[in-house]
Amino acid sequence: MTEEVEVQHKLFIECELQANEEITAYVSRPGYLNGNLQHLPPLDTSEIYLTLSELNKDYVVHFKYNERLKHYFIDSSFFKIQKGVSYVLKGFIIDSDNEINIMTETPGRFLYDSVSVVNASFVTTSDNKVLTTATIRVYYNPLKNSENHFLHLELYKKQMTEEVSLYPQTDKSAFFRLAHRNGILVDMTRMENKKYFDLLIEDVNVSRPDSFNFYIRNTTKPYYDYQKFKSNVPKEPLSSGNPAIAAFNINNTAGYGTFSSSFSERIKISLK
Repeated sequence: MTEEVEVQHKLFIECELQANEEITAYVSRPGYLNGNLQHLPPLDTSEIYLTLSELNKDYVVHFKYNERLKHYFIDSSFFKIQKGVSYVLKGFIIDSDNEINIMTETPGRFLYDSVSVVNASFVTTSDNKVLTTATIRVYYNPLKNSENHFLHLELYKKQMTEEVSLYPQTDKSAFFRLAHRNGILVDMTRMENKKYFDLLIEDVNVSRPDSFNFYIRNTTKPYYDYQKFKSNVPKEPLSSGNPAIAAFNINNTAGYGTFSSSFSERIKISLK
């Protein structure tokens, strides 16, 4: 079987489960990730079989396709993702002999002790804007988080569309800045300071902000690996049709991709 024919019978799936959030999945051909096989016809959504269920439970929910948003979804009013529960994703192309069958267990919240602003300053710039500089300090106990190894940290203003960058100030080798989406990843196993970590905020605005929304997302390792991979994907097409698979926990004769989960908590950071 040639590479092109083989890819036509495979799926590439991206599915991130988040407790208490909408369930979505993006499905394409494997070669689409690096642009090498764009000439292949798009997948026929009527031929894609995609389901989600709790581990060892008979109740199975089928994904539906949203034509406008171009992704698969499950109505959260029928099926809710809960922390600490294992879920199984199954998918295949109808008439194919191969099936994707993968599991993830949703983590609970990251058990931080406190989150505070160590210092904050506000400087008026030459164009009459306000430069805000502050340090967020997150105290935590490693013993409470013995199973929580990977985090995704995000900062926003009042709206989720208003992104604010974070800059690690301690244990910098444990952090990785994402290029394809907001935030930074943290590998807690690389932390030398076992009590706290500091994050610098720098923001320029027309007025002095009184608060930010800080999100601590506790993630599985497949989530961490795939997000890091996505930020490292080259802009130019690769020489091979199949994408690099080191960061994929879906990797078999039915396809490639990632199935992961996380639990996100919003913390209001006051600057008053």
